[in-house]
Amino acid sequence: MQIPRLFLGLVVLTRLASSAPTSESAAVEVVQGAVDISAARVPDKYLSMIYAPPSNTLRTTIDTASLGICFQLPDSIAHKVTYIVQRKGVVCKYFDSDCRAHKYAISAKSGNKDFHFEVPSEYGSRVGVALCTTEDEATSALQDMSESDSVPAPGMIRICDFYRTPEGLGQVCYYIDAHRKCATFAPVAEKGSRKFTQAANSMCIYCHAQCSGERVLALFTTGAAPEDLPLLWAVQPLGAVICREEPSNSTKTIEPLPAEDLSVETDSVEARAVQAHAVEADGNEAEGPWPAGHVTVCVVQDGSQTQTRICGTFGALNRCQAIESPFRHNLVYIVQQPGAYCRYYSECGEKFLFNHHSRRSVWVIEGDEVKLVGGVYCGLKARRLDVHEVSPTACVKEAVTEGFVASSED
Repeated sequence: MQIPRLFLGLVVLTRLASSAPTSESAAVEVVQGAVDISAARVPDKYLSMIYAPPSNTLRTTIDTASLGICFQLPDSIAHKVTYIVQRKGVVCKYFDSDCRAHKYAISAKSGNKDFHFEVPSEYGSRVGVALCTTEDEATSALQDMSESDSVPAPGMIRICDFYRTPEGLGQVCYYIDAHRKCATFAPVAEKGSRKFTQAANSMCIYCHAQCSGERVLALFTTGAAPEDLPLLWAVQPLGAVICREEPSNSTKTIEPLPAEDLSVETDSVEARAVQAHAVEADGNEAEGPWPAGHVTVCVVQDGSQTQTRICGTFGALNRCQAIESPFRHNLVYIVQQPGAYCRYYSECGEKFLFNHHSRRSVWVIEGDEVKLVGGVYCGLKARRLDVHEVSPTACVKEAVTEGFVASSED
């Protein structure tokens, strides 16, 4: 009988592997005393040593004969994993119950020395099987973390922690689900760094510790593909995120914008035929706050007796958003949300018209060149750590605006 095989790379292991757990019962050892991190070494015959309570005294091992095979943890250790020591040059993914699952609980890549790491309980409780291969085999198929199959669903965040310790260099990756709910994660370990990958078509706001009553530290919107946020780990203290799905090329109807004293920043718009200024709320502007990287575009259509103002909002963060009819090349003004630096074009990829940095306020832009706009690209400046700060209740306000309530993750 031919065993089904699965192809995986850096985080997707490259060895042909059986897709179902092995039927053999793995052995369990009783270790005398707790794990000594400084002394624990993985013998050559093992790929990984997996520990469980009490006090890391139960241990099972994945030996080299299980290379590329979906290994089932014994019942006394499965879903109770507290600590892993992984051999140098090995890449393992740890799943709940099936190595065919798209979403793993943990992915760990060892460096040139044995790699030790403590497993948080919320992830150790989701480890029941493991799939390991050697780093040499994985090298030929290294994939960027932002590839489309690496973070499956909108609202999913993958966190990869990189450790530099006396025992070696390695990484541990895990998923959190922040779709329509508040998800929390541990702070960056000492002497470590972290990489976030945000799923495609997601708007996520990152907060201090909880999503209720906390100030926003960063906000990102992804387009049609997942995106790495390499600078986000440096934002401290950062401990919670909440996301909503953000369909590609989304268009939304806009309600009135409250009046605000918008002082003009003289360096925010290039010296072209455009101006940025405040407008009085008259029931026809955009209601904020919208996420950074969103722009509202408005046109005026003449009727038989009256003029009708029509507005729409587009997400343009980290992608060039084409402005479609009836707005394209017909704009009266643009409302740009705070926290973004946006560049406006006649068409995406064609003539550059002007740019605007809205910083901390909502800005309204109008003028002759506004009428020529057919595309817009917005970004969050890397030299500012891609971060902006908004109102203290923005996490809650965002959740309510979009029809879901922030709640602590179970």
